[in-house]
Amino acid sequence: MEHSINKNDSNDESLDLKSKIAELSQKINNIERLFSSPSIEFIQEPRAEAIYKFTHEKLIPFIDELELYPNEYAIFKRIKESFEYWLDLNRKPWLLNKIPIAIYGKFSSGKSSLINAILKEELLPIEVTPSTAVATYISYGDQLEIKFTTDEGSLRKVEPDYFKSLKKSFFDHIELAALIKYFVIEYPNEVLFNVSILDTPGYDSGHGEDIKQAVKVAKLCDYVFWVVDINEGQIRRDALEFISSELADKPLYVIVNKADLKPLAKQREDVVKNIEATLKKASIPFEEVLLFSAREKEYLPALDKILSNLQKRDEFDFIEFIKNILTMLKDDIGEQIDELKKTISDLEDEIDSEELELSKITTSISDGTNETIEVINKISNHINTKITNNFWDNTVIGEYGDFLKLYNKFISSFNETTKYVLAIESIFESIKRIGEMKSVEATLSDKLETFKTALKTVKALQTEFKKI
Repeated sequence: MEHSINKNDSNDESLDLKSKIAELSQKINNIERLFSSPSIEFIQEPRAEAIYKFTHEKLIPFIDELELYPNEYAIFKRIKESFEYWLDLNRKPWLLNKIPIAIYGKFSSGKSSLINAILKEELLPIEVTPSTAVATYISYGDQLEIKFTTDEGSLRKVEPDYFKSLKKSFFDHIELAALIKYFVIEYPNEVLFNVSILDTPGYDSGHGEDIKQAVKVAKLCDYVFWVVDINEGQIRRDALEFISSELADKPLYVIVNKADLKPLAKQREDVVKNIEATLKKASIPFEEVLLFSAREKEYLPALDKILSNLQKRDEFDFIEFIKNILTMLKDDIGEQIDELKKTISDLEDEIDSEELELSKITTSISDGTNETIEVINKISNHINTKITNNFWDNTVIGEYGDFLKLYNKFISSFNETTKYVLAIESIFESIKRIGEMKSVEATLSDKLETFKTALKTVKALQTEFKKI
């Protein structure tokens, strides 16, 4: 009997193992089929690659080497972030000319019912359970199409019937966000002419990768609708932290869902007031806290009013942005060249003036010294002559007068020469200043040539960028 029981247990274990193997095999087959679906387009297009190389490998190093801007790091950051934004937006044509709205909230908070209310019909004519595991865009299309972006960056199409056949259990124990970045569901709906909806996994998901991916794709969204179950009565602390850290730059609407579960108006109003007070206390800006219920039509007009007042963002033109940076560089370099030319010209005038003054001083010293030597020689010759002739004849008064004139001229020349000799220190200072100014002039001239070369380079970059 015991042997029979053990044999039955063994058979049960064997059957259970076979069942698990069969289930695993089915999952592998489904994954292979899912990822072997046709690739619509590859996101890393040649033009995007060319623009990346131009901005990151040419433009940014050029600005860095130029050393023209004290805040150049901010410029580099702006270029890089703008490129990522532009590239991301162009990878998502379903967002172009639309108002993208990101729907956030806990699991079971009623996000799907809110989306249905926005779309004014059931989300889709098929069940989209798999999409709840990763971020999902819902946008307009002439016919029903389901796509997904792989981690490798390709956009693939999935047949709706096959997608529908995938049971939710298929995704159990699979961190789908590690394989799929996001789903795109397109189908004909007039509301989607103007808006594109991003349905995100619950922020309280156990999969950290799901949340990171949801935050990443939401960067292109203009508005955030945060859904709260009225029965909770408040926004939890972890939700506040999530909003503050990840969504602070987005206009925020808090949708208090399932309002019909609170029959008394005061109960509903208290919940709204509590949430408003909590948001203010947490220093989280918000547009409005709105009561909503998919079961009660009286709440729909307020939601429609919000939707009608949402504004489309100004479309960001990255190409024009780079053209403007190149124009700014050309203009700023041109200004630097003009300023350097003027500074060098003024410096040359100052050097010329200093050299002229120095020349005057040295010439005066030279002339004064020569004159003094000449006078001394004349006096010496005069005295020697008179000594030889027993000094001068008292009867020749004119000779004494000539001597007196020579003496006075000597004194005058000597005093003038002494004055310049005493100024020898200022002469050395003048020579030093001229040397320093010429050194500065040489440095500025080198800088001028550098900027002239830079101006030619930026003009060449402008021509190159026009061809991309």
